[in-house]
Amino acid sequence: MNLLPSILKQWKEFSPISELKSGKRGPIYRLLYEVLKSNIEKGDLPSGYYLPSSRLLATEADLSRSTVNRAYELLIFDGLVVAKQGRGYLIDNQMDLNLKKQEVIKELDPNLSHLAQSFLEVSRTALPQKNGIEKSGLAFRPGVPPVDLFPVRRWMMLTQKYWKEIEYSSLDYKSTSGVQSLKETLVNYLRIDRNIECHPDQILVVSGSLQSLYLIANTLVNPGDRVFAENPTFENVVSVFRGLRANLEPLNLDENGAIIPLLKDLDSKPKVVHLTPSCQYPLGYQMSYERKKQWIEFAQKNNTYLIENDYEHEIVNYKQQSSTLFSQDFQGNTIYLSTFNRLLHPSIRIGFMIVPFKILPAVKAIMNHSHRFVPPSIQMVLNDFIKQSFLQVHIKNIWQTSHERKATFLKAAQQYLPNWEMKDTAALHLLGYFNQSPIKNSEFDDVAFSELLSDQNIAVQSLSRLYFNEPVKNGLVLGYSSVPSSVILQKLQQWSLLY
Repeated sequence: MNLLPSILKQWKEFSPISELKSGKRGPIYRLLYEVLKSNIEKGDLPSGYYLPSSRLLATEADLSRSTVNRAYELLIFDGLVVAKQGRGYLIDNQMDLNLKKQEVIKELDPNLSHLAQSFLEVSRTALPQKNGIEKSGLAFRPGVPPVDLFPVRRWMMLTQKYWKEIEYSSLDYKSTSGVQSLKETLVNYLRIDRNIECHPDQILVVSGSLQSLYLIANTLVNPGDRVFAENPTFENVVSVFRGLRANLEPLNLDENGAIIPLLKDLDSKPKVVHLTPSCQYPLGYQMSYERKKQWIEFAQKNNTYLIENDYEHEIVNYKQQSSTLFSQDFQGNTIYLSTFNRLLHPSIRIGFMIVPFKILPAVKAIMNHSHRFVPPSIQMVLNDFIKQSFLQVHIKNIWQTSHERKATFLKAAQQYLPNWEMKDTAALHLLGYFNQSPIKNSEFDDVAFSELLSDQNIAVQSLSRLYFNEPVKNGLVLGYSSVPSSVILQKLQQWSLLY
């Protein structure tokens, strides 16, 4: 969108240029600033667009370039414009956007469904992070693999091959549950890689674990039903079940994983239990074989479904394979979730779940009425990516590189962050605990500190936000694999200067 004509029109209407140049109304740069500011705040110059270059505006408006630059600098000082190196001046009126959001919230229809009101309440009560983690760059964002290793050329080659050989009939609607050839490939992949036996029809291709969780929760959970989840856990797990008005209860943890609860109320057994047995998120406990057997027995005895969220299986189990709950459950009480978003890159948006036959028709029915399908082009390219062993090569590269970056992070943290204790996990994240105060973590506010890091373009997850019940522990969840070692050193040094 070219804003120059609008700016020139507004400037011309503001006052005759001869009167401006006389100096009677103050410095010209100040007047230009006021015109631009007024129109940005009104939304006539919208956020997300670039102002014309200072040279171009100066030429077209018959002003000196220094006049325009000074006006732009005042807009930057007011937080209305952001200077982007090599690109220009981006309008970024966050205050105006926030006001508009508040107006929208005030005008919400009171006749919203109970479900909509519930999810809206969950969204409102969630603790916001100051600038949003999405604005804070890659370092040290949890859940992001080494994206710089993604084999773009191989993926592009397979994509070009797909479109070169495409038939027009293939551009029609596809099965919501996924392309059959990918599902068959995944069956073979799971048998070899994870010792999981399943039928292709049990596999549903989704955009990620969140969609899987939402589908399963809507299939099984009614308002007031008991649901158990590890405490702490993924924020989305809490928000989905609370949004559906389930009675969410915490599971305590020990070094063997989630502890089996004692059911005091025999008339109210849990419908669903959400677990991360491969590597508990975020604390990193790996569930023992005996504990897995106990959970399977618990599910069978209480007619409960276990959601096994195996979020970073290939990384956690690269050196030694561990059995999954799904592979040990012969009664069909386990639903298995997995994603490629944490293995390839987050924007690819493809994962899958394995659903027991006895609830499969219901899950597919909800899926058919809420979602079309993951784009077939992505599914077919991923299918070839797996079949041609590119995925296995990529997994090896990720594992080697991530371990190198972890070593760099831990060594540099000892140097730059001596007041922090770093705890390792088998997944692609570490836990950071501040240990400077006499009583460990007693005065440390991890939410406030994560916002402080966000201002420095460092993205971290505050540990306390992942707890939904007492006791809550403060700390940081730190992804170490998403950026090269040189950036890790730079960001940790930058972090050290905050004290």
